[in-house]
Amino acid sequence: MNKKALAFLLICTIVLLLSFIISFFIPMTNFIGNYPLTILTLLFFFFGVIGFGFISFIPHALLGLSLGSNKNALIFLYAAPIMLATYAGLKFGSVLLDDFNNKKYFLTEIKPIITFVIIAIVLSLVIELALPIIISGDLWPKDLFGMTISEGDSITDLFTELKSLQ
Repeated sequence: MNKKALAFLLICTIVLLLSFIISFFIPMTNFIGNYPLTILTLLFFFFGVIGFGFISFIPHALLGLSLGSNKNALIFLYAAPIMLATYAGLKFGSVLLDDFNNKKYFLTEIKPIITFVIIAIVLSLVIELALPIIISGDLWPKDLFGMTISEGDSITDLFTELKSLQ
């Protein structure tokens, strides 16, 4: 395990939860939570790579603010794929930084990183496709500590919209 990536992941998780709690009580901006989970997963991965992981807390803060202001309980479902993608991005950024400093060669570390990204994307697709079933069925409580669960856009909506542009 990469200690630097785990430390940054802990910081990102704390920022996500704090921004969610703050925005739950004081509603703030609301623009990143409407994107599909798959796109968000890729965004979190790329922000972990960009700047070698030092700016990876920014999308976490924005997502926490958005979901908190909507009082949306999707933060519990989104946590697993987002944290996997963030860890993969942080690990990739850390390995790239070590490669630039001639400590490691990043191609030797790429296989587990790609595995984490693929698992995160598959998990996010499963959650996106199962979300209407979870919301309409009795699989999720309708009122969870004052939070409701509301579905945003999904990747299928995005593909349908792109197909209609032809």
